[in-house]
Amino acid sequence: MVNVTEKLIEYRMVRHSAASEASSYLTNHTAEVSLCFPNPIVCQMMRGHKIMRVNGSKPFDFLPGEAMLVAPGMPLEILFPEASPEDPTECICIEIDRSQVDEIVERVNQGQKRLGLGGRFSLDWTRFAVFRKDLAILGQMNRLMTLYRDEKSPFRDVLVDLGHEELVLRILQAQSRELLVEQRTFSPTTGLDVAAEMLRDNPRKRYAIEELAQIACMSEATFFRRFKARFGVTPAKFANDCRIHRARALLATAPVAEVAFDLGFASVEHFSRLFRQVTGETPGGIRKRLRPDVRAYIQ
Repeated sequence: MVNVTEKLIEYRMVRHSAASEASSYLTNHTAEVSLCFPNPIVCQMMRGHKIMRVNGSKPFDFLPGEAMLVAPGMPLEILFPEASPEDPTECICIEIDRSQVDEIVERVNQGQKRLGLGGRFSLDWTRFAVFRKDLAILGQMNRLMTLYRDEKSPFRDVLVDLGHEELVLRILQAQSRELLVEQRTFSPTTGLDVAAEMLRDNPRKRYAIEELAQIACMSEATFFRRFKARFGVTPAKFANDCRIHRARALLATAPVAEVAFDLGFASVEHFSRLFRQVTGETPGGIRKRLRPDVRAYIQ
């Protein structure tokens, strides 16, 4: 079933499955919108630019190539600074029943226990998470939207449920990285966690795979395979993400070249290319946005 809802400045198309719904939003005028959902939602920007505040957070940009997980009941305040009929803002949003998400996470933890692995996966329902250029999450969102549109297939609802499972798994992997990359309070419980924390805490150092495997008390092949299964990326990609995350913070107070060499990059060009691949923005653009406007202090 498809519902199309037209508001003053926003068009919403809704597609329902047995236990969830997917929406596409098209906004064609500058505006401010407030929303709140009773279940977890995963949103993906398709085009345009939003400025978001989630659960009272500081405002942040939400751009194409980014996805976001928002916990149930969290208020969203959305500003559309550039939307127009000629250049509308578009995003897609999938709302999943909370009980279905909890069931998927518990099944993962049962698998962890069965394999004798320490620690438990969980989604932190006290916060939201933004995933930048995470191709696994973006790809799964697009696959799910394709499934939602196939309303004549007798297998549709089952395939949608399976698609939700993969999306939640991708988010679990990404959030495991975020717990480390964003330096949240975290106590490592496995050799993989210890190795990942070493990469996070020492972004200037280049670790060899054999060194990381020794830290995790595994063979190189086993470490590489289990690290990618746990965090969804290779150790090298994880290390680069840590460096870029640290760079974002440093760019507020230091020039691009200084940040690049401080984090061990051989050239500013290599740093800038990798930074743009990960964030979708240039270091210079980030620096310009993060630096305070000195004109505000001139009386």
